[in-house]
Amino acid sequence: MAAKKDKKEDNQEVKAIEGDVVEKVDDEGAEDEMDSLTDKQKVDLTDQVKAEYKASKDFMEPKIKEWLKRLKLYNNQKRDKKAVGDPLIFTIMNSLLASMYDDRMTIAWEGRERGDLEVEEHLNVLSEYDYDLMMKANLDYDWLWDVLFFGYGLVNMTEFDRDRKVPVPELIDPAAFLYDPKAMSVDGNSRGIGGMRFCGREILLTKYQMEEQGVYKNIGSVRETASKDDLTQEAARRRQEAIGGQSESETVLPDFKGNNYHRLIEWRTWFDGGRVLATFTDDFKNVVRYQPFDKEEKTWQIVDKAIWRMAHQFQGVSVPDLVEDKQRKRSVVTNLGVKVLQADLYPMYVYDTNSIQNKADLIFGFNKFVPSSGPVQQAVQPMNKVNPNMQLYDYMMGLMDSSAQRATATPELQQGVISKEARTLGELNLVAQKVDTRYSLAVKNLMTGEKKFWSQWYRLYKKHFKKEIDKKVLRLSGVMSGEFRELTRENIIMKEDPDVKVESKILSEARKMKDLSRHIQVLEMSGGLEGVNMRYGLKSVARLSGMERDEVDVLYPPTLDEMMAREQNDALDKNENVPVLPEDDHTVHLEIHAEAADTDATYAHIETHKKALLLQREQPDLFPQLQEQKAQEAGEAPTPGGLPAEQLPGQSPVLREERPLPRPSQEAEQEVAMNR
Repeated sequence: MAAKKDKKEDNQEVKAIEGDVVEKVDDEGAEDEMDSLTDKQKVDLTDQVKAEYKASKDFMEPKIKEWLKRLKLYNNQKRDKKAVGDPLIFTIMNSLLASMYDDRMTIAWEGRERGDLEVEEHLNVLSEYDYDLMMKANLDYDWLWDVLFFGYGLVNMTEFDRDRKVPVPELIDPAAFLYDPKAMSVDGNSRGIGGMRFCGREILLTKYQMEEQGVYKNIGSVRETASKDDLTQEAARRRQEAIGGQSESETVLPDFKGNNYHRLIEWRTWFDGGRVLATFTDDFKNVVRYQPFDKEEKTWQIVDKAIWRMAHQFQGVSVPDLVEDKQRKRSVVTNLGVKVLQADLYPMYVYDTNSIQNKADLIFGFNKFVPSSGPVQQAVQPMNKVNPNMQLYDYMMGLMDSSAQRATATPELQQGVISKEARTLGELNLVAQKVDTRYSLAVKNLMTGEKKFWSQWYRLYKKHFKKEIDKKVLRLSGVMSGEFRELTRENIIMKEDPDVKVESKILSEARKMKDLSRHIQVLEMSGGLEGVNMRYGLKSVARLSGMERDEVDVLYPPTLDEMMAREQNDALDKNENVPVLPEDDHTVHLEIHAEAADTDATYAHIETHKKALLLQREQPDLFPQLQEQKAQEAGEAPTPGGLPAEQLPGQSPVLREERPLPRPSQEAEQEVAMNR
């Protein structure tokens, strides 16, 4: 065992020198964990998971069967070809999906310390870069579809691609997912109460795929199965039938040899004092994967979303829950209306057999003469029948339609349909406002899941992005030119985990417009007032208008003081003392130094700038250049004769030699250090 351990350490060292640690190193650790299980532990784990699997499946199977039946209603391809299907579920779902998918969530990272500003910027750039690398746009569409149709959507956030150095999110099929019947949510509240004790899913993999992933053992023990209880196969069959295709159960499948699918049970549960991920063959005779979670991991690494949550309930409300019954009845009423129309086109008649001897004479024909042995007026008469109540028909159709619209907040205008009734502009605006209010509630629920997603994204980087080994090169596009930036672990991982701020694009833009309007009003009222930093206000207005930081710098080029202060921040971050010059624009320096790391040097430097500002107010004669600038701004002529050159800023013997700038006292520094 010791030799194996030494070999593993040598492996890691070689890979570190090469600058790339591949998944196989981690896989050896996973295999060691699996080998460390005793026979008794394997039996205990298998018995526990079998019991949990049965309880979950008994609980979920009725729901899953109902979901799969509803798939036929989504596009109605399995209906009677002579009947008319109603697309109510499709219409409502796509109206909601189009609106929510277009409203892409904006991500912003916020550090816990003052020195995290640069890391925040790196995380913002990296998350935007990974958005495309993870194919997050495609994932969001499928994720939202599951949320709307099943009531919740799930994404597995466990894997990290060591080659591309990016997390690998995987959408979980709710029709093959089983969870704790007592669970109220995936991970529970802030104390973990109400979270799942166990959960899992059935997955289909070929032996080639198992070998390629490198996390499975005992692959030879996996056998081909054709169980009637196979959730994944049943879901695939029902989906195939729903689109009008032929299911695999109706065909004889050829033997694909190594490409045959094998059903595995992937399960998360508590075992041996911690969270574990274990995978079994479908007969529970063999464990093919065993991976304990990190001790500090407090989640199941599964991210869930729902738009209509229910308190104390894992599953939310779905569109079919609200619309299915109405779609079925609308189809019935519609087809009855078609039959009524057919009855009007092809009515029934009563004819006198004494007058018309041959029934075939009544078949329609052009320029045809029908013989009659009696009075023509009484030979054939239409059969009396009850006329349908078309007002009742319109009422029922409208009632079911409006009921579905109210339940899902998707009125005709939201669906892109012109309203049948003439409405005033004020009424239409009021309806749109209320719809936006309902939509904002749904979007805020989605934001909760999106925040969990990006938090787990950061934790995967924290776990797998190795110090002094991994690096990632990103291309940043600016208004002047493209810039390549190399990110290492130190550039993206903070001492304390950052907060991630997720906001709806629509809500964010609305908030920015309000803030922009307020800023403009404040600047208009503050114009001409002494001491107002108009440059800072104008830059804030530019940022709220949607301009990037480099665009703002091009519009308002950094002053000499701003550039000097940013350079000084590098030294302050390293706790190096930086002198304060009398000619510094202390207000600008204080603004820029607020971005520096929280070090003793930063504190002393900021306090010195504050003392310099106080000195400027108490003894303005020591700063003649500042007095001259104020006089010019006020439209006054400069003081005749001026001041001697030896008292000009930058050469003043008072500030540099005879009267040094005050520094923070030793007691003040000690008090700040204790507060830290």
